Amino acid sequence: MERVVERPELANAGPRAVLAAVTRQLGIDNLRSVEAKDFHVTREGEETLLSVDYQVQEHIGYNVDVLMHFQHAVRQPRP
Repeated sequence: MERVVERPELANAGPRAVLAAVTRQLGIDNLRSVEAKDFHVTREGEETLLSVDYQVQEHIGYNVDVLMHFQHAVRQPRP
């Protein structure tokens, strides 16, 4: 996410362009447990907020699973 908001060409971009950049970065980083639909782009004054909130459930063994919840946000100030 940090790599996406550091791109100067996205400083004034709309939510679709930011999410498209996120999708490309997910492919580059080979991340498969999170999808573009888990990301949200909002404008807060002069900043763009890119946030992600998702869960992953992994089987450990027998009848034991682990549920992991991830939540993170980064801000991109507008020039």
